[in-house]
Amino acid sequence: ASIEDLGRFWNKHVVAAVDRRTSLVVLRVRAFSPEDAQEIARRILAESEVLLNALNEQSRNDTLRDAQRDLRAAEARYAAALAQQQEWRLKRVAVDPVQVAETLSLSLLKLETERIVAQQEIEVLRRLQAPSAPGANILEDRVRALDAGIDDLRRKLGQSSEDLKSAIAALGAFEETELEKRFSETLVSLTAKGLQEAERRAQAKAIFLSVFVPPSLPVSASDPVWWRLTFFVFMMSGVIWTNLITLIAVIRDKRR
Repeated sequence: ASIEDLGRFWNKHVVAAVDRRTSLVVLRVRAFSPEDAQEIARRILAESEVLLNALNEQSRNDTLRDAQRDLRAAEARYAAALAQQQEWRLKRVAVDPVQVAETLSLSLLKLETERIVAQQEIEVLRRLQAPSAPGANILEDRVRALDAGIDDLRRKLGQSSEDLKSAIAALGAFEETELEKRFSETLVSLTAKGLQEAERRAQAKAIFLSVFVPPSLPVSASDPVWWRLTFFVFMMSGVIWTNLITLIAVIRDKRR
């Protein structure tokens, strides 16, 4: 038999219909024995469960594929940003150039404040005492020491043209690596949430097979119905007998 004949035979003996009142799928199997019908129904349920699981897995993989790819890309970008920042720190031998610059700036501000206070004290002593008073000389020595410290801090901060360019370039490079790290970290967090949302959607789309009534063993045969078969044979016999009588009558009429 061809595959088409087998399909027609199967559709004639196996029927799956949806009950509109309960929205349940009702499976009916017709076979040559009750045991065969029950076994076929069981195998249909088993194969249906396997098919549904495969469809659910494929749908889940399709839903999560893009989210997983985005998460892997974000994690790779974050790891690259961390490696770039670590490489920068090893080359510059500094943990945080912004923090170092702030520390030097605070020290410079403190020395300049002390110098201003010392200069004001010198002015007051010069007004009240002679210009060559011992206290004024001590304060002037202190001012000169503060000036030397201020010049040293300014030199460290890169007040010369070349040092200033180098410091600005170093701070700019560090800020770029820090910005990339923060951005990639935020991106990892967002893609992780996107993956969780995709998993939730995939779970909501899942289809499950729940059997409320397992295949039961038939107690009475639905086919063949003997009175229908008897009536069909009687009717066909009548039709054949009528045609035969008519044929005989036509033959006799022609012979005359």
